[in-house]
Amino acid sequence: AKAGLELTRRAEELAKQAEKAAEAAKKAKADAERLEGDAKAEQKEEHDRIAAKMAEADEVQGKLKAVAEAQALLRELERMGKELATREKTARQAQATQRRLQAEVEAALDKLEAEHEALAAQRDELYNHRIELQK
Repeated sequence: AKAGLELTRRAEELAKQAEKAAEAAKKAKADAERLEGDAKAEQKEEHDRIAAKMAEADEVQGKLKAVAEAQALLRELERMGKELATREKTARQAQATQRRLQAEVEAALDKLEAEHEALAAQRDELYNHRIELQK
């Protein structure tokens, strides 16, 4: 009987330990599930942060591309401005040359006209001289 009581007491003790172990296992499982949930939430948050950073990087990349395009346009405008300035300078030089040549032509024409008048006067004088000699 004493051994039976000992066995019963031992069985009850083992049942309590098994119950405690089941409670601990249940709590451990709940903790594990909570930790797993926390880990998934943290992983999602990290994923969201990474996605946000990638979107930000894409935006910055787009801005950098726009800046590079603007710089290329600015260089093209500067080149065109220099080309235009060169063309304007060439046009001014051509106009100055044209005015100089026109002045030279006008001077040559005035000289020719004066020579023509002198020759006409000389011709008239020779004509009059010939008439006087024929008399």
